[in-house]
Amino acid sequence: MASGLAGSFAGIAFGAFVPQVKGIQGAIIVGSLSVLGQVGLNAYDNMRRKRQSTTPDQQRQQQGKSWNPFKSLTDEEYHDILQSKLLRIKAEISIVDDQIADLNRAKAQQDTKV
Repeated sequence: MASGLAGSFAGIAFGAFVPQVKGIQGAIIVGSLSVLGQVGLNAYDNMRRKRQSTTPDQQRQQQGKSWNPFKSLTDEEYHDILQSKLLRIKAEISIVDDQIADLNRAKAQQDTKV
């Protein structure tokens, strides 16, 4: 509908600048062409969407193949990612704790020497 209205205004503007075409004729012709074009595009888009209707799993696979850097995760995948990050952080904490213990032992040895 909006395409037809915009086409009608374009036809009126075209009719104002071209002496052989009246404003009403331009509005009718260009408006009807706009409506027909929009109806054709809508029909094509609906056909394409019906052909591409897929299951959610297929949609998720197609999203992974796109250039989009984001991926939708299932709850299990998200849980696994969080668990691996938590495990990595716990390992880093234990390494830092070991380093602190080593430094405390070294400091205690220096204090006994002095």
